[in-house]
Amino acid sequence: MQNQQRKLDDESLHIIKELQQIPDSKKTFLTEICFDVAITFGKRTEYRMLYFNFKLRKLFFLRHAKVREEILFSSLSQVGLDDKIKIIWNDLFGNATTHYIITQSYSDTVQIFYLLRTLSFHPLSKFFEEDFKHDIVKKKYSVKCKKRGQTAWAHRQMIIYNGEFILFGDNPHIPLTICPLASKVSFTIHANYILEINTAIRKIILSFSNDHELNMTYNTLMTCEQFIRPPVIIKVRTFTSNKLAYLLNSCRDICIKNMLYPDECVEHFAVLCEILRAITKKRSVTQGNKKEIMIEEDEYLKKPQIGKKIIYPEDELKQYCLTDDPKKYYKNFVSVGKGGFGDVYKVQRIDEQGYVALKVLKHSVEERSEKMGIEVARMKLWDHPNLIKMIGCWLFGNQVFISMEYCSLGTLKTIIKNQPMPLQDIAYVIQCTLKGLEYIHKQGFIHRDIKTTNIMLDGNYNVKIIDFGLVVRINSNPSNRAGSKSYMAPEVIKQIPYNEKVDVWSIGCVAQELFETQPPYKEHGVIKGMFKTAVYGAEGLRDITKAPVDFVDFINKCFVFESKDRASCTELLTCCGKDTTQGQEPTALDVVDADTISSNTFNESSIDYIFKFIIIGEFSVGKTCLLMRFQDGTFREEYESTIGVEFGTKNVQIQDTIIKLRIWDTAGSEKFRCITRGYFRGSVGAIIVYDISNRNTFEHIDEWVQELEKYNPGNHVLMIIGNKCDSSQRTVTTDEGKNKAKELNAEFFECSAKTGENIEKAFITLTELVLRDVSSGKISLENN
Repeated sequence: MQNQQRKLDDESLHIIKELQQIPDSKKTFLTEICFDVAITFGKRTEYRMLYFNFKLRKLFFLRHAKVREEILFSSLSQVGLDDKIKIIWNDLFGNATTHYIITQSYSDTVQIFYLLRTLSFHPLSKFFEEDFKHDIVKKKYSVKCKKRGQTAWAHRQMIIYNGEFILFGDNPHIPLTICPLASKVSFTIHANYILEINTAIRKIILSFSNDHELNMTYNTLMTCEQFIRPPVIIKVRTFTSNKLAYLLNSCRDICIKNMLYPDECVEHFAVLCEILRAITKKRSVTQGNKKEIMIEEDEYLKKPQIGKKIIYPEDELKQYCLTDDPKKYYKNFVSVGKGGFGDVYKVQRIDEQGYVALKVLKHSVEERSEKMGIEVARMKLWDHPNLIKMIGCWLFGNQVFISMEYCSLGTLKTIIKNQPMPLQDIAYVIQCTLKGLEYIHKQGFIHRDIKTTNIMLDGNYNVKIIDFGLVVRINSNPSNRAGSKSYMAPEVIKQIPYNEKVDVWSIGCVAQELFETQPPYKEHGVIKGMFKTAVYGAEGLRDITKAPVDFVDFINKCFVFESKDRASCTELLTCCGKDTTQGQEPTALDVVDADTISSNTFNESSIDYIFKFIIIGEFSVGKTCLLMRFQDGTFREEYESTIGVEFGTKNVQIQDTIIKLRIWDTAGSEKFRCITRGYFRGSVGAIIVYDISNRNTFEHIDEWVQELEKYNPGNHVLMIIGNKCDSSQRTVTTDEGKNKAKELNAEFFECSAKTGENIEKAFITLTELVLRDVSSGKISLENN
């Protein structure tokens, strides 16, 4: 039997009409939606189910109900439409990937294009269910059938709606096939209860149990038709039309190169011109004399009236400067940094009493005496443990030299090195930075250049805010653009009057970079990032599934678009200053590992148990080296000391039991005890590590046992490990280690993270003992 003319039933038409009349105020936000498509991957084309998850801000590519690929909404760079939908998305480092999407109908094309293009504007865009559910307003028929695959028939549940039918497998929540019932879809009945369905991209063969089910399916399909959506209309398609025709050619090229949308640029033309002026250093970026264009650009060129300039005696530079040669005081100059401000050197005191940093300002005193005076005065007069302190200042040879504390661990930018910082370390760093900023704001100033290269750690892990070259008084009502482009608040980019809340925005950028290795929009380039920030604000964390809710909330507080509603440093300190000394594991900035995240969506785990292990011990005994050797078999001679807590995972198999080990590596320094103590709770395996070549670390074992029993009493197996057994400088004998372990009723191993000796054996033994005690009921996993 060949296809007949299809016509949608009157009831469905009536429901759709009512749906279209619902006002936005009464609509429901869309949380997820699926489309069945074909997608190009290079030269090959494959079937995929597009699954938009708006809560997770991700686009999943499914095949047979399993995730094959995924794209973060924030990574979408450009979406175009010709005969196919073209999407370009960037990874975190700006590497672009292109896909073409082939749909089953024009209405599907309209919906997918609208969703993707809107999300490429701003990944936090909201949509309404009522605008996308026209094809499923009425469920008409449900029947079991079989679908022919490449090699066999597979059981399916078929549900027919007014505008599409869906095939499900064993999982009733994830569709395997969605077929929109567009006008070109055809149906043919064959012998043996076979129904052939031909769509724009595939042929579907279904088998039914009997003639009645086949006929019911066919007749129902004849009363179904996909809702026809209006065509896509983009008012401005090129940079040579509308207002954009008046841009300078060089500025037009910049817009095209950075993949800005013409219609978006027209809508926010004044903002676009402001950003182009910032990039090109031109006063005007348009040409010609069309009156409305000139007026619109001139409006942004107007600056607010600034009151009479006040000269503060405390900002006079020369009162803080010596006039002799700084080389009388320092030697062994080693360059450690260069920039627009000048050069920074690591230098040694002449008396060899340690090192300092010496900053040599690039400009002469005549050029920037006032700004230099403000910077030097702040370093001299401000007194806070999280602000860099000036040691001395010299005015010599018409140049200014500033010596200050030397931060041996470097900037946050160099510390992360494209590797995200552990969340507990982020909490510590951000808390200290907020305290320093809070002090600056209370002094009546704005820093204006908070970024990862302007926050450093000294040798004792103290956080230091540096570079006061752009500080300005709050009461001066600043509006000029200052700072680093990737960290600027919207009001700074647009050059409208701002206050100290711009530093709060920058703190959000720093926190996001520490967690994801890049500040907001970095993968899209500076120009597009500035445009999106000025128009839409920040995107927030790119992948919220990798962060706890409290950290996401913290970031969002920093990125409130209107500065008057943005949190202050004092308010933000309540988010990352929780007391963890009472044995409670921190919750505001806790870690969620990737395995937990993936199970939230598609759980295929075969894990029988999850055990939490804690590694503790004195500073520099090799705890991190032990973890890395066990986790991935690596070893480095030099590791940066742990700040707070680090985290690792590994799956092990004990006979037929698969166990995921979550291992917390804690800092040994007393400075971080308030952080690390909170992570003792719930651990079922505890490893106390000492260095066999450092007797002092062995003699502190009892103190660590007391700490462990205080914050995690009883519910764990204890192991003592003497690390660095490859060392020839032994100060603790093997028998002493064994006797101490026996005294504490603990297991004992001597290991070498460097050679790998006994590492695997120690962790497996501990796992076996915990499994034994869990199986017998001696250890509870309730708080694990």
